[in-house]
Parts: sequence; structure tokens; C-alpha cells
Amino acid sequence: MGYEEYKQLLIDMVGKENINDDTNVLLVIQRLSTFENEIKENPFIS
Repeated sequence: MGYEEYKQLLIDMVGKENINDDTNVLLVIQRLSTFENEIKENPFIS
């Protein structure tokens, strides 16, 4: 998934279009990917 797709996904999830700060977007993407990795390693989280 590309950067713009992630950004659109975040906008959809948050329900707001004021996610213009790239740093915040990148931080959230970073946390999402970290969380995805945690779920892969530990299926009991979900």
C-alpha cells in the first residue's frame, strides 16, 4: 500500500480530513505497521 492510500485510509478511519501534518500521518502509519507485526507474532491480541 502506498503513502497516499495509507493517508486516505487514515482519513476514513478518523473521519476527518484535517490530517495534513505529514509527520502525524507517518507516526500513525508507523504505529499501524508495528501493530500489524505484533498481531502476526501474537494472534491472541486480536
